[in-house]
Amino acid sequence: MDYSKLDPGQFDAIVTGDLAHYAISLESGLCSIICDHFAPGHRSADFRRLILDREGLTFQHKIDIVKAMLPFFPNQVAAHKLKGHLKKIEEYKDLRNALAHGKAVTPPDAPSDSNSLEFSVETVSRSGKRKETIAITPKSRRALLWEMYAVILDLEKIRNEIQRPTHRAD
Repeated sequence: MDYSKLDPGQFDAIVTGDLAHYAISLESGLCSIICDHFAPGHRSADFRRLILDREGLTFQHKIDIVKAMLPFFPNQVAAHKLKGHLKKIEEYKDLRNALAHGKAVTPPDAPSDSNSLEFSVETVSRSGKRKETIAITPKSRRALLWEMYAVILDLEKIRNEIQRPTHRAD
């Protein structure tokens, strides 16, 4: 994409949209893991609609559910891999939330050439104590998208492994 033709607002929309899309894919992957465990087969669509897609069951709740499920998976090697991925997924969820709910602090007169284009958002903790500024450039956006895409692919591999029992070599 040629970022030199974008103004900061357009870049903001692209960054927010891309990262939100990937975060939604990660959340969907977690829902699939939960469905596979609790409602395999033709009932998974009903389970997802009635339980997982309900308003109020947040992305964080789904992460917490999968964390609680880890000891119950037949393949504990895959469960251990999933545990490591959940930390990254939580970071991406936090980034998506920051982009959706943070305050844009990119100066309106910021240069918009492709070398210096940047979108910045500021977040404050619930207690109001921590203020964090997240800056995203075209280069960091590409890196984030590749990282998230890799986690999405890994999550699907883990999903395929997690219900298969681990076989021990004697």
